[in-house]
Amino acid sequence: METGRRIDYLFVRCHGNGPTLRLVDCWQIFNQSVNGVWTSDHFGLAADLEEARQRRCQ
Repeated sequence: METGRRIDYLFVRCHGNGPTLRLVDCWQIFNQSVNGVWTSDHFGLAADLEEARQRRCQ
């Protein structure tokens, strides 16, 4: 399995003047085999998100 190439992305929905969520942290999951067996031919992503502070236009 090739482990050095990134092809997966995490998209966050935007509304109005910008994103409604802010990415706090992101990491790969399922990126190691268990007893020589891989869960998939793709790694997964897990993320911590928080509500974005909205800037108000004046």
